[in-house]
Amino acid sequence: MSGPADIRILVAAPSVRILAPVKRALTDAGYRVTVVSSGDLAAEAVTRHPPDLLITVPDLPGVRGREVAAVARAKVAPRPLPCLYLAAASDPRDPVASAWDSALRIPFRTSELQAAVRRLLAAAEEQAPPSVEVEITPPRTGWAATPEAALGAEPLDLEAFHSADLDRVTSVAEDIARAAAELVGAESSSDPGRHEAANPPPPPRVVASGRLSEVPLGAILVGAGEARFSGVLVLENEEVEKRIHIRHGVPVFCESSLLCETLGEFLLKRGLVDAKVLEESRRSGRDGSRLHGEVLVEMGALTRAQLVDALHLHTREKVVTAFAWEEARWRLEVPIPEDERAFAVEMQPLWLVIDGVRRFTPPQALLRWADAHRDLYPVPASTFRRQRAVLAALEGGAALVAALDGRRTLAEVAEAAGLDLLAAAQLVLALDQAWLVDLESE
Repeated sequence: MSGPADIRILVAAPSVRILAPVKRALTDAGYRVTVVSSGDLAAEAVTRHPPDLLITVPDLPGVRGREVAAVARAKVAPRPLPCLYLAAASDPRDPVASAWDSALRIPFRTSELQAAVRRLLAAAEEQAPPSVEVEITPPRTGWAATPEAALGAEPLDLEAFHSADLDRVTSVAEDIARAAAELVGAESSSDPGRHEAANPPPPPRVVASGRLSEVPLGAILVGAGEARFSGVLVLENEEVEKRIHIRHGVPVFCESSLLCETLGEFLLKRGLVDAKVLEESRRSGRDGSRLHGEVLVEMGALTRAQLVDALHLHTREKVVTAFAWEEARWRLEVPIPEDERAFAVEMQPLWLVIDGVRRFTPPQALLRWADAHRDLYPVPASTFRRQRAVLAALEGGAALVAALDGRRTLAEVAEAAGLDLLAAAQLVLALDQAWLVDLESE
């Protein structure tokens, strides 16, 4: 196991009060988590796709928790499969039945849950039988997508935007695509030496603007990807501003005027530096000649590898938190400013939308949304086909695409894709907010 993203955890409990916080805590730690609400569903899940760790309650409806663990272990033998039981504090029984079992009493802290999971996984990895190394293709990740993976292999057809079936999907993409085409023409006819110091860069001009209450952030990001747009998406929420730099349709950098979103505060919150080191680094870099991260590396507070990892997470965090700005104003500006010192990380637009939905839509609200829309058909927009490669990289993504192509209801989509209710609701709601599907009555 190379990291949390490679580890699959199945959580089985009858109550959303257990499922929701456990899934959120483990997903935030980077694990791949599936939740089910009964023993029968858990037994089916471990038979179809045995997890690396099982979390359950002893008295699971249908097939009991210990029986589910036995089924899962039989599937993966001789590899060990740890099981963490969540037992009520008032329950006098000890659910631990083997060396691979552990128990956590309810209520518990998020840190206690994450620590228990790490201990069980570490012990299982130490006791696992030796593996044979084989050459494999590295898995595709949503957070480090290349422009080709982000945009698909098909060339952009600007005419397709004018013949689209869904007007609301094309309105933003048309404006972005038209501006991008104009920008390409202006660049090709301009003086090749325009970037020299003697010629200052042209002032930015606004391509499109509006409010996020009318055009969701997800639709703007995906529309920019469809148009291969290069420029800056400016978000203004009262006195706060964020600037998302986009190159060829892929977000690569984000500036924020929030003091709580500086790199130093991010590193302090993550425990990568302490307050004393942070203050010292700020004093050393006050002249502005060096970036803050470079100062920390020179001080020995961080290795360069740690800095790169932190910058990836920090950049993504600043973009994803903008999904909470539902009433913000937005505008697209061209051209994109050039800063040789800026750290760039390619972020798949659709993955950002999915993460925004997961982060800012409470599980209870997702379940209510799924229940209210379960009998509706999600109709793919004309731009949906370009996102198939991205969706296929998700667990259950290929089946999700096939289910959407088959005009099934949301309830049928979840079943066909083999996803739990929360995961299916997150994905389809994200596609809806990105204007890649439209929900209509039967």
